[in-house]
Amino acid sequence: MKIRILHMYGDIMNFYGEYANISILERYLVDCGAEVEVDTLSLYEDKDISGYDFYYMGSGTEDSQKTALAQLMKYKDILKKMSDDGKTILFTGNAFELLGSKITDANGNEYDALGIGGFETTEKNKRITGDCLAKNDDCEDIFIGFVNKCSITKGVEKPMFKMMMGYGNECELGDEGFVRLNTMGTHLIGPIIIKNPHFLKFIAGKLGLDIKKEFPKQPTYEYMTKSYQTGLKELKNRIEQN
Repeated sequence: MKIRILHMYGDIMNFYGEYANISILERYLVDCGAEVEVDTLSLYEDKDISGYDFYYMGSGTEDSQKTALAQLMKYKDILKKMSDDGKTILFTGNAFELLGSKITDANGNEYDALGIGGFETTEKNKRITGDCLAKNDDCEDIFIGFVNKCSITKGVEKPMFKMMMGYGNECELGDEGFVRLNTMGTHLIGPIIIKNPHFLKFIAGKLGLDIKKEFPKQPTYEYMTKSYQTGLKELKNRIEQN
């Protein structure tokens, strides 16, 4: 089985080592027995981006986000079609905001976005940061992560997470992120796949890899598991103390 991955604008959207999400996913899929091709889309590059199985973009500064958006809009129609066709798309950090219909910056300037979701994001002058715990209806294990944003997102039709700790799209402990078919967006970074080893299996399933059938002895990475368990315990303790 061959899986094609496209890492979009990793040259400017790479806060918190977001490239590691792709590195660990590639390793996991290869260890599961898949043939993996990782391609990149760099800033100001023109290429055919149709036909990939997984599309990823990480987080960046607010300025980098607007620069990436300006280039991304020429791929708006094909990305919408890929989403409609059920291809797996994951945008993390403030890249998530690009999946919506509009972004308004702190100065009131408006930017049309991809429109895969109907939600809108408004930037504020106040920055929101902190550790997070979140639940996803399709995953048994709790997600841990970190949020660093200065925005409020409203009008999400279907959220990705229910926050147990930390700030959601609009408020603390609210719903967070966005899901449409196999398109996912979340402000959770860290990077999110590195912090949550169960997310590897989840994404592999989205990509059509039947782990139990095709690779009965699932690969596990002890350093990721221990880090996840330690982080989860610490954050749960913080909730109990409060």
